[in-house]
Amino acid sequence: MSETEELEEIFVLFDRTGEGCIEVAQIKDVLRSAGLNPQGTDLAKLEEDYNSKGTIQFPEFCAIYKEMKAKPQPAMEDFMEFFNIFDREKSGVSSRCSFERSCV
Repeated sequence: MSETEELEEIFVLFDRTGEGCIEVAQIKDVLRSAGLNPQGTDLAKLEEDYNSKGTIQFPEFCAIYKEMKAKPQPAMEDFMEFFNIFDREKSGVSSRCSFERSCV
């Protein structure tokens, strides 16, 4: 199955009316179903660009998907590096107190 066919299969699941479009509010869920993790600024821009239309058609979704896919996705190493900041004992566990102290 090609990538386009997979995307269409996902898109159809979210097309509530069967008219070949999804609501702008659904784009986050559709992109996540397609394996992406869109961030807040990207979602805000999409909403700004498409809110006046109210819906997104499949060809538009494909373009959005390709643009998002080209952006670097956060890697597990990045998350681990972040959480290691709070793991002072290097035990692989961070306590609530460590987080609270760091936030103050």
